[in-house]
Amino acid sequence: MAVDSPASDRCLSGTCDYCTQRYDNGKNMVCHEVWEYDDHHHTATLTDFALACRDYNFLLHPGAALEVGFRQEATGKGSLAQRGTQAIEHLSTVNGITVEEAHSILG
Repeated sequence: MAVDSPASDRCLSGTCDYCTQRYDNGKNMVCHEVWEYDDHHHTATLTDFALACRDYNFLLHPGAALEVGFRQEATGKGSLAQRGTQAIEHLSTVNGITVEEAHSILG
């Protein structure tokens, strides 16, 4: 993928491609890989990069959210419950659904 891809232009805006949350300083943003899968040919092709804010990235990678929550809990800088609550609230806000509906989506 070329450095001058559309994702590199979007990076300058500091805006999440998924929920449009904006960070002026670019911190709290994560570069997320976008893959296209072909089950017939058993291939995966990297098609783009997307910017995800920290909160939305945890929705894309719930296992990572758990790990961060465990680490924060162990160091006294937060808790697993706080991280889970943040993810549920963000999913609810982004999709215009209730917290209860967000809980049912994540199981």
